[in-house]
Amino acid sequence: MNRIPMILFWLTIGLVLVVGPLFDPAFPRWTAFGSDINLGWVALVLAAYNFAWWAGMRPWNAPKPRDEGPPPRPQPSEYHPELDFNKPSDAIQDRKPGQ
Repeated sequence: MNRIPMILFWLTIGLVLVVGPLFDPAFPRWTAFGSDINLGWVALVLAAYNFAWWAGMRPWNAPKPRDEGPPPRPQPSEYHPELDFNKPSDAIQDRKPGQ
């Protein structure tokens, strides 16, 4: 979802509600939840939140480099059969089913 229209919407509403009473004393001053906080500041916080969300998600939308697979494993300098987990153990091969 594109957040730029929401950023511009909340920024416009916030600026109108914060700056309006400064230029025109007759401009209605709307407050939030019966407090003395202007609703314009709430709208500006929403604009900042949308901007932060949009700016934080931009790198995730970038094309990712192709995965070449895991890096090659270095070969040990000497062979240790007790550490070779690719071959089944003799103890496991000698077991009968149900033991």
